[in-house]
Amino acid sequence: MFRTIGRLRRRLQGGGLEFHYIGTSDPHRFSEFAAIEDITIRHGFKDAAGMAATLAAAHAGILTSEFEGMPRFVLETLAVGRPVVAVHLPQLESVIHDGESGFLVARDESAEDMADVLAQRFLDVRDAVDAGEMDPARIAGAISDFTPGMQLARVFRYHQEIQKARGMMVAPSAY
Repeated sequence: MFRTIGRLRRRLQGGGLEFHYIGTSDPHRFSEFAAIEDITIRHGFKDAAGMAATLAAAHAGILTSEFEGMPRFVLETLAVGRPVVAVHLPQLESVIHDGESGFLVARDESAEDMADVLAQRFLDVRDAVDAGEMDPARIAGAISDFTPGMQLARVFRYHQEIQKARGMMVAPSAY
């Protein structure tokens, strides 16, 4: 992540790049952080409203994890209409669509090569946003299946199916 932002900084030579680091872990434990520390705004812990406000003011999100479930950060970023550039994780295919809601970058043996590709994808995002090709409403729509209403409805349906299979289904009129 820090290596990618460093590469992006070099490509944007004119400045104007800010990296917003949200979280309580100390980025100084990574040697690559030193190269971007002066353009980093460290936010620390953010509640849901704070995350939404911070992400809505950002240009794009980045995720370079090697392994995760469905990352909440990605859902939060897309929900406020901001694209995400991420290292490919299979579960992200359902919400990050290349050129529409961000870009997924294939894993590479070389961390240096991956950082270059990720940085280029951020430039592609910038250009697509400027050209109106990445629309905040369409980006937010990429997670429609992951909204609380959809997820809770799915969980409720699963519970109903389990109850029905066990012969425990209560008639709706009993509620």
